[in-house]
Amino acid sequence: LIKTVKSEKKRAEARTGFQRSQYRVRRIYESLPFQASVALMIGANFVSTIVESQIVDSLSNGDGSKTDTAKQLEDLDLAFTLAFAAELVINAYSHWFKPFAFNPWNILDTAIVITSLVATLFNSGGNGGVVRVLRALRVIRLFGRVKSLRKIISALTLAALPVLNVFLILSLMLSIFAVISVSIFGKDDPANFGVFDNALMTLFRVTAGQFLSCPDLPSPSPRSLFISCWLSPPPSLSSGGSPTS
Repeated sequence: LIKTVKSEKKRAEARTGFQRSQYRVRRIYESLPFQASVALMIGANFVSTIVESQIVDSLSNGDGSKTDTAKQLEDLDLAFTLAFAAELVINAYSHWFKPFAFNPWNILDTAIVITSLVATLFNSGGNGGVVRVLRALRVIRLFGRVKSLRKIISALTLAALPVLNVFLILSLMLSIFAVISVSIFGKDDPANFGVFDNALMTLFRVTAGQFLSCPDLPSPSPRSLFISCWLSPPPSLSSGGSPTS
């Protein structure tokens, strides 16, 4: 314990003035009150963006000039933008260089803040819709503030490759059935099965639960049996060991 204390003391003495100031600023930045304040500010900014989107039709007068409410919302957004820029500067100072530059959440924060600053500068040029989109994206920064949200994002990132494999298998199955449907139903129903891309889109719509707008056919029709085969589970998975339609 004594050796540990001595080593820590030597490290503290070896720190430069810049490193000591970094340590003090980092303690303040990583404190719970500071992080909670930033999270609340991000949430408040998102709420103001929602309000602006709700009353977007009433933000301009008949002559095209901005209303007082629109000007107040712009001033509020400018305050949020400057506050986020200041928070990013504090973060960069307290974690400079590698801990800041190699953190993906910090890279995301930097991209969003810089984009917001640029959009604010060009707001007077009639880019209101683009600015609103960029404002809405600021809420993504909240994911990096809340630990539970970071865990969810990490889990979704890890699940991306398995989901991609499932999507590939589903695409192959859709393509196989699309080729078969063109050969069987292409002449009778060219609107839905005339060519491969139409057949593929038709099967995708059926898989998604959308009804087909097909010509009247005798019931049961070969086409309905084909669609039932596509949507039915294997016999081993259905009740009683027989396919379900």
